[in-house]
Amino acid sequence: MSKPHGKSPVHMYVIIPAAGQSRRMGGTPNKQLIPIGGIPVLAMTLLAFENFQKGMNEVDLFYLHGIVVTAPEAIADIRRICEDYHITFVEQVVVGGKTRQESVWNGVCALSGLSRGPDADDVVQIHDGARCFVDFDTILRCYHGALENGVCTAAVPVKDTIKQVDSAENACVMSTPDRSTLYAVQTPQSFTYDLLAKSYTAGQEEKRTATDDTSLAEAIGLPVFLVEGTYVNIKITTQDDLLWAELLRARRTDGVQ
Repeated sequence: MSKPHGKSPVHMYVIIPAAGQSRRMGGTPNKQLIPIGGIPVLAMTLLAFENFQKGMNEVDLFYLHGIVVTAPEAIADIRRICEDYHITFVEQVVVGGKTRQESVWNGVCALSGLSRGPDADDVVQIHDGARCFVDFDTILRCYHGALENGVCTAAVPVKDTIKQVDSAENACVMSTPDRSTLYAVQTPQSFTYDLLAKSYTAGQEEKRTATDDTSLAEAIGLPVFLVEGTYVNIKITTQDDLLWAELLRARRTDGVQ
């Protein structure tokens, strides 16, 4: 399919936090470098975005600008992965912080240092390096969700009944929320650049802590919308996740979706 003539190029940005210390993996090395079907977890994640860039370029002049945030000792490994797997969209590899939130903030600060920094209405996605089964359509839905609404995130309806307890120590059930209103949040989490900068800057100034990026937008009163995720878009966190990931990888290799 030929690209339309005379149309302005589209720019999208992605920050990929990959600085986790793999504590829940039982003391194994950086989980981003663990192979799944022979391919490192992070390489699979980067390839998903590389393929997204290629697919978008079939219909538009599309530029993807990427920043990977990682631990200092992993920088050389990340650069090697980019070289070995022909990842073209990653423009910077920067050092992360003590928490995921600090790492993403480092990535947000690095955006302005790219050769072409984002405009206010450009879409910036944040995607966990350990979510290596993200697909083209999920990335695309998050892209359009941010264009339409400013802030959105991939999510799936919860399958289990959820209990709210009084405390982790006592574990006495206080309520059972209506499951039809509950969603499990994933990544990508997608923002226009102006709203991402506003959310994270306020979070830094107010010393807020959040387990996901859109919570910082919620804290300053911005509406956050959900777009359809997939149940296979899992985050590699524990040894059990590795078993599930090997099965998913094998099914993809066999052409089973």
